[in-house]
Formats: sequence, structure tokens, C-alpha cells
Amino acid sequence: MSIEMDEFGDYRDDLGTLYVKSGKRQPVFVKVEESVIQGRWRRVNCKLDLTGLELPKCIVTAAYQFAISRLETCVPTVLIGMDKLMRNLAANWKSGWLDFSSLSLPQLIMLLAGYRKDLKTHFRKFYMYCAIHDFCGADESFAIELEALTFSSAKPMLAVLQWHETKGAMTAAEQEVVRTEMINKKMGETITETTSRLYTWILFETLKRPSQVGDIEFDALWKPSSSNDSQYFLRVPKAKYQAGQSDEMWPITRELAHAIVEYSAHDFVRMAQKETGYLLVSSVFGFRSRLGVNLNKWFKARKIISPRTLKPLVITPYRIRHTGATQMAMLGASAHEIQYILEHRTPYAVQVYIDSLASELCPLIDQVGRRLGGLFSSLNDFFFQGAISSEGKGAPILIPSSEQPAVVGGCSKKTNCSKHPFFQCYNGCRYFLAWREADHTRSLSYLEGELDRWRVSEGRNERSKVLKDLEQVYRSVLDVVERIKKGG
Repeated sequence: MSIEMDEFGDYRDDLGTLYVKSGKRQPVFVKVEESVIQGRWRRVNCKLDLTGLELPKCIVTAAYQFAISRLETCVPTVLIGMDKLMRNLAANWKSGWLDFSSLSLPQLIMLLAGYRKDLKTHFRKFYMYCAIHDFCGADESFAIELEALTFSSAKPMLAVLQWHETKGAMTAAEQEVVRTEMINKKMGETITETTSRLYTWILFETLKRPSQVGDIEFDALWKPSSSNDSQYFLRVPKAKYQAGQSDEMWPITRELAHAIVEYSAHDFVRMAQKETGYLLVSSVFGFRSRLGVNLNKWFKARKIISPRTLKPLVITPYRIRHTGATQMAMLGASAHEIQYILEHRTPYAVQVYIDSLASELCPLIDQVGRRLGGLFSSLNDFFFQGAISSEGKGAPILIPSSEQPAVVGGCSKKTNCSKHPFFQCYNGCRYFLAWREADHTRSLSYLEGELDRWRVSEGRNERSKVLKDLEQVYRSVLDVVERIKKGG
């Protein structure tokens, strides 16, 4: 059966059945009937069935038109969400409601509040569509109010607000361990191991969702000029409610680009890439890589230990996203900037990172759920209480800088430490061994940089507490420098 465009610009098959081309990235045809719109996406049947719904006819007609318009940029999975939305709307529709004009703003909010997170997005978009096109009595001012309305989602993001050993953002020391593993190719590394290593590397540099990285096409690497080796980009596909839209270019480092080129030059990888169409492949279970499963296996096989907990380090794609977003907030990025990088629907979804205690400064927060004001709440009121020691004693304590990490001392505690290595080491920890030979002025430089960033960064009034506590740690480092100068 062939599907061709007729003289009116519509797609029809040999029997005259109407179709819509869905998505821009990998378009597929979706069958459009009188009350049913259906298609397939990645072997999944996607269907919107408006037959028999007890809703006003204008609402049903608007939903039908809205679904077709959404299919122009989205993949057919949008039909599944729309079908659930319309059935839920029908179940909650009151007999006295003629159309949306019968509902006050509080009633619309009550409807919205009753939906799951994914259906909330469909309802907001559907109502906005109706308002813009003057359908069903929808009010544009109400649509704007619904768009701006946020609902608490603190529970799923608890690991961000409240540091978690395996789910929260990683410390700088943990990131450095992961960075070392992901950029260094080991002797005898298998194709699957290389895939996992590059998967981790791409996640760190782009902060994209795992589904986006997994769907990167084999020819996605691009640079503006063949003679210029300084800048590379990856074409990364959209995901979730942006799925089906055109890929977007994201910059990556030259080192990652060269690693991708080397990986793609392998005979088997090149063959598998052409077979699947994807950049990342595997030699196990066929050509399509099980990226998440293989990532866990790769990390466990490497036996990577967290320098923070002294336990096996747990790494997941979403932990990498949390880490990157938290770092952006620490560096003063606005909610809109973080939203742009993470590709969230609204800036409200990323406010949690600005409100959170970044892991570099606070890897331990009470379970009662302290927020920004409690950043250094467990610091002692006195200055340096450790000892000046020769280099090499105790577990190393690093300056938490991913760019230029440096060892400034050691920890003499024999058991696991529940404090932050660096900030609380300098400020009152009796187990801290400040190495005499270390360059503690680098600690001062790091803290000066952090103070500057926090002074200009976006946030709430509680950040003044952070500045005060950073200044206290700074004075503690000055105390160490003075003691060493005096022969301590």
C-alpha cells in the first residue's frame, strides 16, 4: 500500500484514507479516521479514540483537531496521553457544563490538580490551544494562569534537596574519579565497555536524558569547518513532550569528539551503527546497546570507590543530570539557563536546583529536610582544630574543584566520615591533617571564587547565610596558613 500526497496537500492511501505525517526527525504516517487517530511508534500502538465520549461535541472536535496539530511536530505517543486525558476529562465532566466557559478558574485548577504530571501538560496545552483558536469558550487569561501554576514535586526531587549517597549530586571528588575512568581507555577494553564509557562521557558533557543520548544517530558528530579542530557539536534528539522535533546541536569537547571518531572507526562498530542508525552500539545482545544495564555492569566491574563514602560509587544517568544542574546553580546560573540546558518545559521544574544545597558544599543534610539556610549548620563556631602534618598522612582531602583538584591534607579518622571533606575539615574538625607542604593558598583562591559566584548568583535571601559561612571557612584556611608560616 502506498501513501502519497494528493492535489490538496493531504496524504492518502490507495483507498483514500487520510494520513498525517507525524514528527520531524523520523516521520511516520498516522491514520486519521472520523473519531479515531492511530499509528505505531517503535512497535507500540498509539491511539486516540474519541468514540462515545460523554463530552460536548465542541470539546471532542477541538481535541481531534488539537491531536492532529500536535502530530505535526510530535511522535505518535502523544496520542496515548491525549486518549487518557480525554477519558479522564469525560469522567469528571459535570452535566451542567456546556463547554469550558462554564468553568471558573478555581474549577479549572481543581481539574488540573487531579491529573498526573504527564496529563497536566496535555491539559495545559489543550486548553491553551482552545483559547488561542477561540474554541469551546476557553479563556486565554485562564490559560496563562494554568501555565504559570506549579504543583509541589518535592518528593521525587528529595535526593537533590537533601544530599543522598546514591541518588543526589556527586561531590567534586566523586566527579573527578568518574572523569578519570570515562576519559581513559583501558587496555583490552571491549566494545560494550567502550560504549558505556562514551555513554557516561556524553551524559556528563551534555546533561541530556538517557533516552536522548541513546537515540543519537551514528553521524551526529559535526564541526563547522573541516580545517578547524577547536569546536565540535553533537546533534541530540528531543525527548518527552518535545519528541519528534528536529535535533539540536550541543557543543562537546575536542577530546570527546576524538574519542567518538576513534570508536566509530572500529569495523564492527561501523557496521552496527549502519545497521541500527545509532551512535552507541553493543557487541552483546545484538547491535542495539542496553545502555543503562551495561553502564551499571561497567561501573561495578571497575570497582570504583567513592572518596566521599568509601563505598562503591553508584552512578546513574539522572544522577549525572542532577550533578550538572546543581553545579550550574552553584555557579550562579539562572533558572531559565538551567531549563535551557536540561530542556525542561518550564523554569519552575529546575528551581529545585537553585533552592538545593549543592553537593560540593553540602553532601550531608539532616533527614528533616533543611534547605539552603542550613548549609553549614553543623560547622563548629571555632576555627582550625586539626593538626599540621607532613605530606602523605591520612586519606587525601581535595579542593572541590573539577578544573584543578589539589590535595591539601589528610583525614586521620579510621571510620567513615559523615562530614564534608574540605569545608568542615578546615573549620573545626580535629581529625584533619593539614599538610605542611601543600599549597593552601589554592584553597583560599577557590573560596574567593566561590564567594564571588555566590554574591552575584540568583537565589533567595538565605544565600546570605551561605556567604557568611564561606567567609568563616576562609578565615579557617588563613589560620592554617599562618600556623605553617610560624613553623607549626
